[in-house]
Amino acid sequence: MRVNYLAVLVATIVHFLIGGLWYGVLFSNKFVQLIGWDQEKLKQMENHNPTKELIIAFISSLVLCYILALFVQYTKANSAREGLANSLLAVAGICGYYSARNRGF
Repeated sequence: MRVNYLAVLVATIVHFLIGGLWYGVLFSNKFVQLIGWDQEKLKQMENHNPTKELIIAFISSLVLCYILALFVQYTKANSAREGLANSLLAVAGICGYYSARNRGF
């Protein structure tokens, strides 16, 4: 199996940027509310350097995109459409499992 590493890198960057938009620009207030932070915690976090967390998030995105690339190859997807469909099924299955399991407890 041969992985297109450039495609994995581009997908990683896109995933990372979408996450930044999602948790930063679009839904930051709701996110802060849901995790239960107050104004004191927000002021404390303003002085925190997030480099470590951002590096971990980027590496996690890279691993996810690489594994999805391997999965797409394993399923022998012959087009972008088939690859996307297979990836969405895999993600839906994984997320569905964890969602159902976490709701059970």
